[in-house]
Amino acid sequence: WHCDNLLREQFTERLKSIAVENTTKWVLSVVCRDLGFDDMHAVTLPELCWWMVRNNLAEVLPESAARKALRMPKAIVQSATRESEIVPSVLATSIVQDKAKKVLALRVDPESPESFMLRPKRRRWVNERYTRWVKSQPC
Repeated sequence: WHCDNLLREQFTERLKSIAVENTTKWVLSVVCRDLGFDDMHAVTLPELCWWMVRNNLAEVLPESAARKALRMPKAIVQSATRESEIVPSVLATSIVQDKAKKVLALRVDPESPESFMLRPKRRRWVNERYTRWVKSQPC
């Protein structure tokens, strides 16, 4: 195309803004599709955070977005503070990452607990076909 040849091997702020806008639209369309929404849905910040956690991207979540999603107050950065005024706090991104970790990995025991019992309780055998046949028989 003619316009491609005009812009080939050139970098301008306008091209950068177009590329960023196209990337943003593409990411939001992927998020909508993965979460089961249509293209007209406006993705909210909690939905975006949930999508990032689901796709193991919680570590790249910006601090400001994590604070907003967790409803934490904005971090106030003062130009001049005394050392005694510094209060340690946990980063919002670390809270999101901790919550995103798998809580428990379950293993299925191949042997049932009944195999270790002296006299296991009997399990009731249910056969729908046989039950229907019995109910259809005259007394």
